[in-house]
Amino acid sequence: MKKTLFTLICSIGVFSLFAQELTANELINYFKTEISAISPSISKKNFKLIKKSSDNLDDKNSYTYFWAVNFDTKTEDAFEWFTVSVYDEKKSRIMYETKSKANYLTFKQGLKKSGFKFSQNFKNPEEIEPSAIYENDKFILTIQPRFDRWTIYLRKK
Repeated sequence: MKKTLFTLICSIGVFSLFAQELTANELINYFKTEISAISPSISKKNFKLIKKSSDNLDDKNSYTYFWAVNFDTKTEDAFEWFTVSVYDEKKSRIMYETKSKANYLTFKQGLKKSGFKFSQNFKNPEEIEPSAIYENDKFILTIQPRFDRWTIYLRKK
């Protein structure tokens, strides 16, 4: 039992070392950055490009890039995700998802510095607390807390 607990604590520590938190300002900057420049930048935060997929097989201009930290090929899950969705060569949405409560809390605390103000809450059944919508003059940011992770979406108004 003690060995299992020790292994679990060490694993959490290792995950924390590899996971890199992102800020709202960084998400905004990635929204403004060309796709070709995002990969080298996000790679510095230990995210690896996993795949690029088409969102709609009939529409060749619609696709999503998926980056992950600690991607597990067996479960196809990761400790953190970063995705950029593109439609007609323009970014339509950025998503950052983390299993780290510390990274989520750091992100949430930085919203005010990034010019975001709380707008509204809404509740989904699979969430542990209500989702929250924040806005600034150009973007809408949605935070969806789930049982094992926090998902953050950024899109233009």
